[in-house]
Amino acid sequence: MTRLVEQDICGIGETMAEYNRRLRDKTGAGLSRVACLAAGLDESLFHGNAAGLTLAAVTVTSGQGAIGGFAETVADIVRHLGLNAFVPKRNDIAGLAEAFERGADIVSVADDDRFVFLNPVRRKVVDNADATGRGFAAALELMANGIEDQDVLVLGAGRVGRSAAAFLAGRGARICLYDIVKATALDASRALQGATGDRIRVEEDFGAALKGRRHIIDATPTAGFLTEDRLDADVLISAPGVPLGLSAKAFEKLVNRVVHDPLQIGVAVMTAMAVRDIIGG
Repeated sequence: MTRLVEQDICGIGETMAEYNRRLRDKTGAGLSRVACLAAGLDESLFHGNAAGLTLAAVTVTSGQGAIGGFAETVADIVRHLGLNAFVPKRNDIAGLAEAFERGADIVSVADDDRFVFLNPVRRKVVDNADATGRGFAAALELMANGIEDQDVLVLGAGRVGRSAAAFLAGRGARICLYDIVKATALDASRALQGATGDRIRVEEDFGAALKGRRHIIDATPTAGFLTEDRLDADVLISAPGVPLGLSAKAFEKLVNRVVHDPLQIGVAVMTAMAVRDIIGG
């Protein structure tokens, strides 16, 4: 997964209400609705069960080490959605043991390679890359007031981009997939073909891919490559990529037509998917 830094997530917990308001202004939906759409879960079922469930966000220090405030921020987002959440006092295996000992229904763990929610009872795993792709795809669908039979350009064919492409194709969109490494886009297209039929095609030229596109998923880890002159004024962009691919001027111009955050949507969808697995398993 993209490795965040402490600066990316600083203050998220204290600004969740404002974040939710801004998301609603752009998409017509709050965070829980976006998450439930992405997870395929009825929002009333989610809220009806959330208060009875507890998540433990375990701090993991392996590899490059813990990101300052990461576990606490995950817990804050989950609490905002109505679940109980705590951060174990100890890290790593000791923290994992505490999570089990305190009866957590869901356990959050992340290292350099994966960020997952674990369901210890149902033995289910929710992966952040899949959840993030689905969440930002759902946000784009809501911004667009429906995505069926619409063309969507997905930039970046990694795990997040593939997940977004699969979700949107399943919702009836036509997907144009571009990756700076053509072989990666072709691999993704072949992998998704069975599930999406002929709704995904690969674009080889970046300029041609952008031309006239109104719906864009930016799932790349490259900063500032989407400049103002490359984008139409009526474009809608859902951007899970960190750092943000829009240049500062493009973002300023299109701010009300862009959904982007470092953690909130991905964690919210992980939560909805974990709740779905618990109540539906």
